[in-house]
Amino acid sequence: MLNRRVLEKQAIMLDVTAKDWEHAVRICGEILVKMGKVNPTYVDAMISNIHELGPYILIAPGIAMPHARPEDGVIQEGISLVVLNKEVAFEPGKEFKVLIGLAALNSESHIDILQKVAEVISKANSIEQLKNATEHDEILQLFNEKEEH
Repeated sequence: MLNRRVLEKQAIMLDVTAKDWEHAVRICGEILVKMGKVNPTYVDAMISNIHELGPYILIAPGIAMPHARPEDGVIQEGISLVVLNKEVAFEPGKEFKVLIGLAALNSESHIDILQKVAEVISKANSIEQLKNATEHDEILQLFNEKEEH
């Protein structure tokens, strides 16, 4: 049984102030850079993708999942999580307060991470817990709980 932690404590930042969506995405990406998961080019690609494709990274009410392609600089797969102290908008009606940065090595490797993220955000109370989290452990518990099968 592989008991892999989906999210590590050092990948979480709480009560973050971001001046706009671009700043928020950059903060989220920089965590992945600091953890050695991606090269700085990956963070730029995350932002370029949103400029090109629009706010396609909104995956649930108030939750955005910035990412780019593996060839944009992924070293190792992983996720980062940022909770802003107040919502930021891509445009009116497209606000978010939580960012889950995704680094995937290829199109298959991150399926288990995405399943876990989907499991967490599919529960209405989990989204509220994420948005209002004040402790790293609250978030770690949401993501890393049911790992034993």
